[in-house]
Amino acid sequence: RAGGPSAPEDERSPTRLFGSTQMDLHPSYSPDGRQVAFLSNRSGGLEIWICESDGSHPRQLTFLDSSMAGNPRWSPDGQAIAFFSTREGTYDVWVVSASGGLPHRLTTGPAREVVASWSRDGRFVYFCSDETGRNEVWKVAAAGGEAVQVTIQGGCDAFESPDGRFLYFTKSDLGGPPGLWRTPRDGGEEAPAPAPVLDWASTGNWTVLDEGILALDGRSGTPVLELFDFATGQSRPLGQLDNVSG
Repeated sequence: RAGGPSAPEDERSPTRLFGSTQMDLHPSYSPDGRQVAFLSNRSGGLEIWICESDGSHPRQLTFLDSSMAGNPRWSPDGQAIAFFSTREGTYDVWVVSASGGLPHRLTTGPAREVVASWSRDGRFVYFCSDETGRNEVWKVAAAGGEAVQVTIQGGCDAFESPDGRFLYFTKSDLGGPPGLWRTPRDGGEEAPAPAPVLDWASTGNWTVLDEGILALDGRSGTPVLELFDFATGQSRPLGQLDNVSG
């Protein structure tokens, strides 16, 4: 884990995990920290791959026949990975076993449904859908079923809080204000208006940890990794990412 502001410099400096001559995108650590799922076109089309936490033993997990795919995210028990794909011609959310096999489709229909994440108890998968004409956060049972709309004022890229009471999400992909927002987990008309949390965060550059929200701040031109600490309500820098490209 990255050290705080007073940590030795070598503990705060980022190290390269893995690399290839092809695209490697959207890395996601397994809950036990022993594996990483990521998106890569190293086999031709964009597919979900898994490797060990040190980057060794990469192996292809999906075989989607050159369809678009992205944002692999692990279930809390580490047994499954949710992602989006155009395998059936439209953007939909899929789930595949972390040990391999055929993926199963969670969403159907013409709407664009992307950027999946799991509830803390593993029972639901959140995703972003434009079913209503603009992006909103929806959820569907991980076992399958009818999807339910969660946000009502726009939203995408959602993660549950550690206690499962709230849902953090972004609006920047809507052309709206940047930053993270928070709403009660079940959303709905009776929920209070979302409260802004980090007014500079943007879609795809943050995640929720047990101790706080980890986010990449690129406002200065050089990305800085920051942690919004739940205990203190303050953000602190963890390290600077030099020579970042792409």
